[in-house]
Amino acid sequence: QAQDEAMRKGLEEEQRRQEAQQAELARLEAQQAELELRKKELAQLQADEQEAAQKRAEEERQRGEELQRMQESLMGEREQLNAERAQQQQAMQEAQDWRVEQARALEEQQA
Repeated sequence: QAQDEAMRKGLEEEQRRQEAQQAELARLEAQQAELELRKKELAQLQADEQEAAQKRAEEERQRGEELQRMQESLMGEREQLNAERAQQQQAMQEAQDWRVEQARALEEQQA
């Protein structure tokens, strides 16, 4: 009878140990599943961030191209205005020279 009791206690102890191991295994598996989920979330966040960075880079490139076009356009306009101003100054100088010449001619006629 004492041997049966010892055997029964041993079996109960072994069952408790197995249950504890199963509980620990279930806890570890749940933890592993949680880690896998977090790993997927992190991968998605990284992919989203990379996509956003690529989009920002493309927008920056497009802005840079637009600024370059605007700068080139402004430089072309400036060159055109400078050429027009030079023509205007030349025309004004020619008109002034003509007036001076006319005044000289008038003085010579009157003299």
